[in-house]
Amino acid sequence: MQGNELNSGEAGQGGSWCDPGRLSWVRVSGADAARFLDNFTTAAVGSVAEGHGCEGFFTDVRGQVICLAGLLRCGPEAGEEPAVEIVADGDVGGALAEHLERYHIREPIEIEDISASRLTIALLGDGIASGLAARAAGSRKPGDLTAAFDHALVTLASTEGTAAVARLVRCDWGGPHGWLLACGGDDADAAHAALTAAGFTHQGSSAWEQARIEAGTPRQCDLLPKTLPQELGRDARAISFTKGCYLGQETVARLDALGHVNRRLVTLTVAGDAVPPAGAAITSGSKTIGEVTSSCLSPSLGKPLALAILPVKAITAEAELTIAGHPAQPHLPQP
Repeated sequence: MQGNELNSGEAGQGGSWCDPGRLSWVRVSGADAARFLDNFTTAAVGSVAEGHGCEGFFTDVRGQVICLAGLLRCGPEAGEEPAVEIVADGDVGGALAEHLERYHIREPIEIEDISASRLTIALLGDGIASGLAARAAGSRKPGDLTAAFDHALVTLASTEGTAAVARLVRCDWGGPHGWLLACGGDDADAAHAALTAAGFTHQGSSAWEQARIEAGTPRQCDLLPKTLPQELGRDARAISFTKGCYLGQETVARLDALGHVNRRLVTLTVAGDAVPPAGAAITSGSKTIGEVTSSCLSPSLGKPLALAILPVKAITAEAELTIAGHPAQPHLPQP
């Protein structure tokens, strides 16, 4: 499993960079890293080749979601020591590392929360690969990273003679033309200079929020208590139903056997110009059925979008939903 094929981004020259907000990084190093992690994630990371990656959920013993993560397989073929680097939204690095360490007994691996030493930049646009081509040196070119969570270590050079070593990751959490760039904090200025030299514009953090909501990608704020993996609608890309046992698998397998969940993450379009705040009640008739977990004004649609986890029976074209008095309706199916 090497992720979903994406548009290579070679056609255009457009691109921008922005702050994606707090992202966590956990590094599990050692020859048995992938084998160990296969016991704790819904993804079949052990079958991923070095230099590639996949998306998966980490769940607790009850099968409830701890976080959605990208798992990046590193190793000799990619010019690195054997390891898996995990990137997840929010301030979950310490808790995830502690969760994994709780089950670490004899495996010759090291688990480390490296979030504090990482600066992560989001790249958006169909010209990212071509724009970086002249700025990024490494064993793999940006244009070689064509599937979700393909990644490579690159050295980014600016026109000022500075350079930054960074991990470049093809990441569609912000849409099909999305990327992540992770480097050490000391390389921040050099990375920013290289991106400017590549012709990319700097946008505010709202650009990433808009892009990921348009893509239907949940952040930690979108996970309600006791959220189950299938409720987030990412089965095909984040859950392996054929791999061996893992923590929480019993619940995931039981839901698969039932063939449905009772609630689901959905993107809603909202009438009017006002963006509903997180926590705004969602009603169907006179009944409150949920609340907004995140929202934005969609640049591509020109109207507010909201994410929420709602009862499946309420997510129909005929449903009469309102948010803060404004009509709302389901927008796009989740990936």
